[in-house]
Amino acid sequence: MKTLSAPAPLRDAVPNPAGPHPLHAEAQHWPETNCYVDLWIELLHAWGYEPLAALAFTVRMDFEGDAFTFFKFPAEDLELLFGVVVQEAALHDAMERHVSYQVGRGRVVLLECDGFHLPDTAGTTYRRAHAKTTIAIDSVEPARQRASYFHNSRRALLTGEDYLAVLSGMPERLPPYLELVKRIGPPLTGQALRIASRDLLAKHLRRCPAVNPFTAYRAAFAGHLAEVASQGSEHFHRYAFNTMRQFGAAFELLARYAEWLDPEGLEEAVRECDRIAGSAKILQFRAARLVARRSADPCADVFDALEAAHERSLSILRRWL
Repeated sequence: MKTLSAPAPLRDAVPNPAGPHPLHAEAQHWPETNCYVDLWIELLHAWGYEPLAALAFTVRMDFEGDAFTFFKFPAEDLELLFGVVVQEAALHDAMERHVSYQVGRGRVVLLECDGFHLPDTAGTTYRRAHAKTTIAIDSVEPARQRASYFHNSRRALLTGEDYLAVLSGMPERLPPYLELVKRIGPPLTGQALRIASRDLLAKHLRRCPAVNPFTAYRAAFAGHLAEVASQGSEHFHRYAFNTMRQFGAAFELLARYAEWLDPEGLEEAVRECDRIAGSAKILQFRAARLVARRSADPCADVFDALEAAHERSLSILRRWL
């Protein structure tokens, strides 16, 4: 493989050089959403792009029967709005060489890895628990065993043993899933960006689930909690992340998107989406108590609020279009 010139040396100051995006402010109900969405928010922000413009897809959040949608920025939306292409990488050599080569070409590499080796997760999974997650590597120095990466709402450094654990994959092992992020054209800006984003909202609204996802979740809720209670508190944390966290975070992002799109014309939709985000947190607290006590409660008042807010918010957005 051709060797390219080395990337610029890493800075010792590890936070995102642009500072965290307001979507990750502690004032949010859900300041972190999921690893993929969070790293894209900060990566776009670091490039000077507005990630809010790409959040129209959150209207399609659905209950999948066992969990809520693990929502992600659609690749086609990123290309349309920002001239960014995301494609799977073909691996045939040591992973470190692939990553170094692609980063040397000015690309960002999205890599699925184990949170056990990610120092930005200190206090949660770092050196304590194994959990699959995605990082975005934007700079690497193989000779010094250092790489910088975006993960969740942060930018951090891999060094030493952590660097080797994440980047030492060889062809004889099962290779990880790796994607390349390429900027192939200029991003849309100003009114052109808003018009394109509005068109995306119209497209995604046409593809929203036919059944209110909270109606479907209500029907499954009691059975889910009974099963989760039989598996212990650690299982509840995983369950809550893939249910309440996902839909709460998605609708909070939808609220911020509506504010960006038309703060006055969509004020009521913003309130309804924020109501869903807050109700998700209430439901999570109540579900945790129910699991701990092994008791039953249909949480009818919370589901009533969720169903109504979902209907109203999407109805307002459709009328606005």
